[in-house]
Amino acid sequence: MGNWYIYEEPQPTGPYTLEQMQDFLKSGKINKETYIIKEGDSDWRLLMEYSEFNENSATQNSDTPSENQKEPKDNQSSSSSSNTTIEQLQTEEQPRKKMTIKEFTQKYDFIDEEGLCPSCGYFAGSLLTCPRCGARTANKISLVIVKKIAVIGSIIGIIILWIAAYYKQPDTIMIGDIDEKMNGALVRVEGRVTEYKEDKEKNTLKLKVDDGTGIIGINAFNKLSKLKEIFGENLPKVGDKIEVIGTINQTQKFGAAMFLSVPERLKILEKFELKEYKLSELDTNKIGEMVKIKVYVKKYETRKTKKGGTLHILTLSDNSGPTIGMTLFDKSLSTMPADVKKLLLEEKGALIEMPVTLSEYRGKLQATITDFAEVKNAGTASVSESDDASSENESSSASGGDEEASEEQPKKEYKSKKYDDANAEENTFANLTDDDIGKSYKFSAEVSKVNKKGDNVMLTLVDSNNKKMSVMVFKNQQDKIKDFDSIDKGSKISGIFEVSEYKGKLQLKIKNPKSIKVE
Repeated sequence: MGNWYIYEEPQPTGPYTLEQMQDFLKSGKINKETYIIKEGDSDWRLLMEYSEFNENSATQNSDTPSENQKEPKDNQSSSSSSNTTIEQLQTEEQPRKKMTIKEFTQKYDFIDEEGLCPSCGYFAGSLLTCPRCGARTANKISLVIVKKIAVIGSIIGIIILWIAAYYKQPDTIMIGDIDEKMNGALVRVEGRVTEYKEDKEKNTLKLKVDDGTGIIGINAFNKLSKLKEIFGENLPKVGDKIEVIGTINQTQKFGAAMFLSVPERLKILEKFELKEYKLSELDTNKIGEMVKIKVYVKKYETRKTKKGGTLHILTLSDNSGPTIGMTLFDKSLSTMPADVKKLLLEEKGALIEMPVTLSEYRGKLQATITDFAEVKNAGTASVSESDDASSENESSSASGGDEEASEEQPKKEYKSKKYDDANAEENTFANLTDDDIGKSYKFSAEVSKVNKKGDNVMLTLVDSNNKKMSVMVFKNQQDKIKDFDSIDKGSKISGIFEVSEYKGKLQLKIKNPKSIKVE
């Protein structure tokens, strides 16, 4: 039925129900000369002008006016006032106060919130008429403004979320710690580039990164042109230390890989300066390192494998004394550029400049090309007649009855080295400094991590002082270590190790595999 308000000084009161108003009238708090307003009306009116109170007018005790009411003009008595009809009230000059709803709200701050009904206070929003009391709303919210605010707010929110996601700095993790739980995670890895491949047709760049604990493939699908736009001719190369932020993809078939979806999240931390060496300057201390050599193919032969494949065995020389071997598999030749294949296998006497990674096989150094794109023709090598003769002799011995003897020779050379450190002193990892590089000690430690890197295995060892060191166990050493296949996290290992350096960090190297004991 609507609410009612009573005009009082200094501020009107209400809202009241009709029953409350009738009780006020009976008790004398209000009378027929009291100005009131009902929800939906636009003006103050005398109480008796409302039909809801006419039935009570005959019995109303109006002889005693309320404290709030003003005394009638011309000293009119209360007895005569009680007999005044509605028609007389309308014609007499009463001290009637007319105040619009707008004046009422402005004066008393009764309703001052945008979108609320000025009469009952109900939220009408953008409606022109209050749905509760039917009053005309003085203030309303524009639908156009609401829509604009909503759209603009949504756009700003999306932009803020995109910026936050773009500049989010995820944690740096070790490649060896990646497992199935990280599938789909956004992470950062740092390491050296060990392999670089471009696929211009698919606009794709593929890298392999090694951080010392493992190797992971970085795939930038359909991003090669964008990366070249960013880096120009300074794209990451093999040996460069880089930082990559990408998404981990872990599968049982292919293992862990990383997708680079934002090219700007690939950064070069340190450019690798490839140092050139003569073969006479290389030794087992540089195993695992990448170097540049200028050599020619002194001998080339092929052998069939048990599976029917072909091994392409090269003997490389630079006339400085020793030679170095290189073995190419059919798979390597299938991915090798035609000009590089021709340079290695067909152009006799060509001087070849190439970056290689050093490894060891049967006690002899082996070279593996790290980046076919960097293989260059450096001219013509000076091959002497003695080289040709020795090449023929080596070739005949390799393919003839002396093959067994040629395999025994590196074994004897290996034995001559491995017993030199029989009297090595015991030491701990914490005591090692750069001055110990090249020295051999006895160590006892616990295996904290086993990480396979192709055919080789990287072990992380922890000594009694909780100091960590890494040691690479090459494939040709594994069968010489008793119970090597049983090595796992928590295994105890002891033996003679040589202190070496790899990428600026101290690490261990096994010189005598038979001295290593596994518990």
